[in-house]
Amino acid sequence: MLMRASAGGSYRRMASDFWLWPRPPAGPLTLIFMWPLYAIADTTVQIDEAAIADAVGRAIQLWPEADQTGNPAA
Repeated sequence: MLMRASAGGSYRRMASDFWLWPRPPAGPLTLIFMWPLYAIADTTVQIDEAAIADAVGRAIQLWPEADQTGNPAA
């Protein structure tokens, strides 16, 4: 699942952050985008999953996970 997390920009530029789950397997990852409203046809981009693995390695947990009762896990 790939979901847009945030977006912003101006008349000439657009930037978005995305949330991807689950983490894809090692190897190349192909993303396909299109924007029919602006006549932008399918556009394919291939990225190396190593960039995702690097980002995962820098992630920090802000809150402990809770168990099914809502209590923080031991």
